[in-house]
Amino acid sequence: MQEIINQKNSQILEHKLALESTDYKAIRTAEGYELSIEIKTEREAHRESIRTLEAEVQELEMELQESNENLTFQDEEN
Repeated sequence: MQEIINQKNSQILEHKLALESTDYKAIRTAEGYELSIEIKTEREAHRESIRTLEAEVQELEMELQESNENLTFQDEEN
């Protein structure tokens, strides 16, 4: 399970790096420049992927913690 968490965290990092690579374009909109629809769509897709993956990681981490607690409890019983 930890391997899956690590993979998802890696994917999150990739999406965040992709957002960073277009940050300068998004910032230029404050200067009055128009951001293309392609970049807007791409950035939103990255943000949505990050939100989804972060929720999945949180759920997996909770499952892993519960699993570890159950193993500890079982060890204490024996």
